[in-house]
Amino acid sequence: MKKLPLLLCSALLWMEMSCSEGRCLSSRKANALMRSWLRHVSTPPPRHRHTHSHDYANRSVSPWEYRVTHVSNTFPSNIRHAVCKSGGCFIDGQEDNSFNSVPVYQSQMVLKKRPCKSHQGRYYFEVDFMNVAVACICVHPRY
Repeated sequence: MKKLPLLLCSALLWMEMSCSEGRCLSSRKANALMRSWLRHVSTPPPRHRHTHSHDYANRSVSPWEYRVTHVSNTFPSNIRHAVCKSGGCFIDGQEDNSFNSVPVYQSQMVLKKRPCKSHQGRYYFEVDFMNVAVACICVHPRY
């Protein structure tokens, strides 16, 4: 996930002419370009996973799970976000509602496929940022 913004920027530089309304693409070409970018930024999963570093969501005092939301006309189109499993925090194995579990947000860069105003049925790409919940933390409640 850390490589995605750099790779998206590289993809933008690679096809910078298609990323302004002055350079409109047909829907077929725009979708093909998005598929092409997907092939370039997709990497195979690591051969050896360190389970201790991938299990933070369950070991946290503020556990969370990931859900995938599909956002059409964006790249990537499937956005994975964290959802807190509980309103309280787990202290010594018991939920303590005197604390709150809250999501932590991070800005994620996406490409948005936008219709060209001057050419009906054609599209261009625009860089945009989405705030995405990436984890949950335990905090004191606001009074």
